[in-house]
Amino acid sequence: MKPITRKRIAAFYPQGFIDSNNAYFIVTDDDIAKALAEEVRMILVSLKRVVFFNVNGMTILLETMKKAREQVPSLTIGFCDYNPMQYDTIKRFFEKNIEFSLYKTFKIATLFTTPSVAQESILVWNPSYEQRNLQSIELFERGYNPVVVHRIRDFKEHMKRDNVYDDVVEDTYIGSVGTVPFARVSGSAIIYTMTGYLDTTIDHQFDYSYHNKAIRTGFKLFIFDMKNIVSMNIKVIHFFERIVRDAEDYKGTVAIANLAENQSLQRIKEELKKLNILFFVSLDDILNDKELMMELGGVIKEEHAHGKSVTRSLVNHLPSFINATVSTLEMMLSVSAVKAGRIKIKDLEVEDGHQKLASSIGFYGDLEGIIVLVFPFSLAKKSCSMMIGEEISSIGEVLDSLAEFVNVIAGRVKTHLADQHIGVSITLPRTYSSTDELMATLSLNKGVQVNLNFNDETFTFFLTR
Repeated sequence: MKPITRKRIAAFYPQGFIDSNNAYFIVTDDDIAKALAEEVRMILVSLKRVVFFNVNGMTILLETMKKAREQVPSLTIGFCDYNPMQYDTIKRFFEKNIEFSLYKTFKIATLFTTPSVAQESILVWNPSYEQRNLQSIELFERGYNPVVVHRIRDFKEHMKRDNVYDDVVEDTYIGSVGTVPFARVSGSAIIYTMTGYLDTTIDHQFDYSYHNKAIRTGFKLFIFDMKNIVSMNIKVIHFFERIVRDAEDYKGTVAIANLAENQSLQRIKEELKKLNILFFVSLDDILNDKELMMELGGVIKEEHAHGKSVTRSLVNHLPSFINATVSTLEMMLSVSAVKAGRIKIKDLEVEDGHQKLASSIGFYGDLEGIIVLVFPFSLAKKSCSMMIGEEISSIGEVLDSLAEFVNVIAGRVKTHLADQHIGVSITLPRTYSSTDELMATLSLNKGVQVNLNFNDETFTFFLTR
């Protein structure tokens, strides 16, 4: 099927059904080649004329479009022109791994490919605060004036205002920003949610590169949530042997929670216990035990190979890292950043670091390194409050939200690099209540330090390996 190309988007318009019988003919490799020849930024399948689709048909379309993204990492793929029922169905089909984007209409999609001509005002709503902030930041970077609402009742009130907004972005989803879909962070622990039947295929499904980078970024406790496991066979022992070995190299701990108590799994459980894996009836049993979390997820020193300081390649791409960070902060704070001092390659130095919050996040792929961000408390508090749409005050609340905020920044970094055909994956961020805690956790090499002022408050960006 020949795509229609407009506004740097190649769109396919199938009719009727999308299933395993016809999906191969809707988007072909030849179609993809023609679209890429026109240097498009998106390849989308419109559902405007589709009356039925199933998961097999949609999966086939996505697999074909993913081949295009392998050639152009910055390419966006996905669907547009759907109704609310279709939107919910697609998200349900792929809830564990949405690596594509969804735009309610083709017109909405064009907002994310073309710059604003008159700072058009765009109302943005999504139940996920990560999504609404990702969307608003992308619009902001293209010159639009996004107005973000954080509650559905506020969105409905704004919708009653006639001729106030040039467009409305809702029922829209920006695809994976580079984290492992089945991983999430809680304090100093990473929780992997396992699903289905576990056997030797787990070696192909699990992202070992991500896991090892997370270890080197400072995480120490790794919890495998087995609540969604149907069953598993003895072959998984080899997988957990490797996981335990990698963790122990950095004095880390592996735990399993929510494993069903049945006779068929008892033998496997006994073998796993021999690997010094800890078992908990539920996640709450470990996450709510603060003393145990402190004991198992305490600070460690990161092991760097000798001489692995910041590289010339990282320095060359510093503008991508800085631009993504600054645009996100400026969007949240409505304040312009002012550079303070010269950019230098040095050890991390922060004034009054014991009073400031910090976060680190690792990345790997075509480039490898660690980003460290240091926030004055008031700056972190305001940024996080703006992100989630409600006032927060305690250090604990800010640290919990700061991880999500830094994840948004890392996602923007990934997008900026992808525009230059540089592919990276990112780990989950870790937060610290002070730079003293940061330094105790990570033995940082020399890196590039950039200090920025936001209303006379100094924010520090540090890039290293």
